[in-house]
Amino acid sequence: MVQVAVLGYGTVGSGVVEVLEENKAKITPRAGEELNVKYILDLREFPGDPYENKVVHDVNVILEDPEVQVVCETMGGVEPAFTFSKKALMAGKSVCTSNKELVAAHGPELLKLAKENGLHTCIETCGYTDWNNILKISNYCDLFLYDIKLTDTNLHKKYTGVHNELIIENLKKLDAIGKKIILRCPIIPTINDTEEHFTKIAEIANSLKNVTEINILPYHSLGKTKYKNLGKEYSLESLDNP
Repeated sequence: MVQVAVLGYGTVGSGVVEVLEENKAKITPRAGEELNVKYILDLREFPGDPYENKVVHDVNVILEDPEVQVVCETMGGVEPAFTFSKKALMAGKSVCTSNKELVAAHGPELLKLAKENGLHTCIETCGYTDWNNILKISNYCDLFLYDIKLTDTNLHKKYTGVHNELIIENLKKLDAIGKKIILRCPIIPTINDTEEHFTKIAEIANSLKNVTEINILPYHSLGKTKYKNLGKEYSLESLDNP
């Protein structure tokens, strides 16, 4: 069993805890081992919350517990997220974060620190950014999980708000510098579950030298929790999990 600590119990943190705890039957086969939330770090008390017994107020409880292998940073902002993430890496614990502000400010430094402490490093990206932003972290990154949501640029614009030419261009550049890549392709019924889309994914992968896998990701509704916590409507409510 992998013991996990979640830093922050706001909208994102509570969503992460709920997803991990309530979807263990789905997550365990994919992860290869059961994930258990052992601690939740927050300054506040949460009386009556189903996970109140997991809440701690001192990050050192987490950092000094050898059972904790994974730290999920969900605090947002640069500090204290940076300091806590840095200390966790120095303690040999894996850190995962989707904190864009933190990654923008200290991404290369944290990846370098992870490598120095013998940890495998991975970035998940849609690739929609200036190439230099990818290049400056590439030396410290073992693996890129690269999202390909839609191969038709006009449909990509319709559903994501941007065209996909920059994404494909950066993917080719990443391949050219020899970085290990896994293509991750979420399949959403009625949107991109077409023969044309699958064919184009294959064409893209076959044109590259360093794509080691193609992950075809079936639609799931685990994101409903985040939408609920953010007070947003979940537009795919009518879709069932395959």
